[in-house]
Amino acid sequence: MHRYARTVHQRILLATRRYDPGGAFSLSSLAMPTKSMGGAAYAVGVPHCRHISTLQNRYFPLTTNRKEEKEQLKQASSSSSSFSTRTATSSYKRDPGLELTSTVSDPKEVPGPTPAVPSRAEQIRRLQQTTTAAKEEFDLVVIGGGATGAGIALDAASRGLKVACIERGDFASETSSRSTKLIWAGLKYMATASAALLSKNLFTNPRATIHDFVGEMEMVLECHRERKYMTLQQPHLCNWVPIAIPFHTWRVTPPPFGHWLFGFFPILAPLVMKFYDALSLFQCPPSYIMTPTKAKQIFPQLATQNMKYASVFYEAQHNDSRTNLAIAMTAAEHGAVIANYVEMQSAIRDDNDNPKKVVGVHALDRKTGKSFDIRGKKIVFAGGPFTDDLRNMEVAEGETATPAVQGAAGTHLVLPGYYCSSQVRVPFEI
Repeated sequence: MHRYARTVHQRILLATRRYDPGGAFSLSSLAMPTKSMGGAAYAVGVPHCRHISTLQNRYFPLTTNRKEEKEQLKQASSSSSSFSTRTATSSYKRDPGLELTSTVSDPKEVPGPTPAVPSRAEQIRRLQQTTTAAKEEFDLVVIGGGATGAGIALDAASRGLKVACIERGDFASETSSRSTKLIWAGLKYMATASAALLSKNLFTNPRATIHDFVGEMEMVLECHRERKYMTLQQPHLCNWVPIAIPFHTWRVTPPPFGHWLFGFFPILAPLVMKFYDALSLFQCPPSYIMTPTKAKQIFPQLATQNMKYASVFYEAQHNDSRTNLAIAMTAAEHGAVIANYVEMQSAIRDDNDNPKKVVGVHALDRKTGKSFDIRGKKIVFAGGPFTDDLRNMEVAEGETATPAVQGAAGTHLVLPGYYCSSQVRVPFEI
């Protein structure tokens, strides 16, 4: 991460450390049932293990398929209109589920959470504020209230700029609440960097190979610094998660990363994990070795036959949604005018001097169905994967903006709590 970006990140975390609307909370990705496994409370039996870290699902009841779930969602969406005679007219192609939360409800005004943070109704009035001459102009208008958009608003407001930030859904309702929750310090990057250094490229192109290795390791060190900073500055939103890697053989074939040395990772794992701890100056809980007997107690489903041991190391975990909320509310505390359920409909252009210049946005309050204009000297699109859709609103009619976002697909599997112990996590082989 660039030094300036890191400074901004630290400023945001420092500002939000004392301001979190929910109080102390420790997030866990998996909830362990309170009753013992196999008890009468479970309609589904405990899955059995076929081999190392692979779970076999057995006797699972039939559930609705994806097509049926989509039909149910459509029916729920259509039935939701019965609760209100009018809905906000806007495109839902980016997020069909947003239609369920966009029903116009004319909410009553309630006080803000603290005297320093205005209510949503007051924020909307400030967005609509006008003078006798022209619309009020902001120094910066941020489109998107995720972690990035709220962070931009907080950084700009703390520097004395007049900032407006709008979010079409709720804060952290999109990408900012759909992460793995882990503050990963780069164990895999450390392995890929080492594999590249040990490859034949070291002899064919030594300068580039060493340069890439140093760059990767600098990124790993930066990840460790960021993880340490977040766990120290946000202890109420972060916790440590132990991760166990079971080994059933002393040599892995074929070797990972295509190098024979990595085939002996089961032997080298304890030393590698201690080195991983050292990169963070041992600020994390220490890694350790778990015996097969202990592993059988913690992971009853894990195949422990011929198991050598399990190597346990720690990664940090944080509540991404509440972090986003804390950043947004801290931005409001610093003077930013920030509101959720306000969507950008189109761009306002400078018709006098530069017709191509965007000087504001037409916005829609999804909760009242009223439209208004927000003018600003600078407009920032912080829509995450939807940024290109926003950029298409600023080009001339009939034109399409050059794509600037290269999306990366990822899959998260959400499993019942009995798949894994609440004490230690274990990676599954898919």
